[in-house]
Amino acid sequence: MEPFEGIISALEDDSIKHDLRRFPRQLKLLLGFLEGDYRTDPKTFFRGLKRAKIQISFVSELIRRYKEGIHFQPERVPFSSLADSVRKTSSLFLLPSARLFFESNLSERNAGREMGVDAFAIRRAVFNLVGNALRATAQAGSVRVTLSLGRNRLKITVSDTGRGMPRKEVEEFYSRGYITAGGRKEFGLANVKEIAKLHKGSVGIKSAEGKGTTVSIEIPVK
Repeated sequence: MEPFEGIISALEDDSIKHDLRRFPRQLKLLLGFLEGDYRTDPKTFFRGLKRAKIQISFVSELIRRYKEGIHFQPERVPFSSLADSVRKTSSLFLLPSARLFFESNLSERNAGREMGVDAFAIRRAVFNLVGNALRATAQAGSVRVTLSLGRNRLKITVSDTGRGMPRKEVEEFYSRGYITAGGRKEFGLANVKEIAKLHKGSVGIKSAEGKGTTVSIEIPVK
């Protein structure tokens, strides 16, 4: 994976670097997963291949947007399509850690309802939030992604049963490049705030040490 790290280091956008650095480890885990299940469990093997395809597609779109200077590209998309995209993004991670759940209020009544959003930007926000939640949550814990469409708003919530954050870290949550309690430099949460802002939305966070964290994104829709 060293050549991939060299390519990432050459990029000028720290937020892009942050997102791409999650993938070398994921690919390494996935390759080991596929190698172990090729003969013993064909069904699991092909599910792994499907996950790899989603990962490659996500990385390709991230790099394409970086090269073309695209920061925000909203379009009309049906709720069913957005829900499927968020669900797939939630499943990008292959980690020996917490259980991951996805739920939405998708129904026959609202499936075809269209909204003007940048679906990939929303996927990127979910990607960052889920990645952080999994990293903070022990194997016995859980991470839950919830997508809810109301009359005039879209709400995305990522909650975990992890270690939670100290008050000082919560206050610095939105800072670009802030240093976490573990000494790690963090960009992903500032990316989430920026994505919400581009949609004229907002981000809220509730966290307590030892009790987990819940982050919610609310976006107005028409």
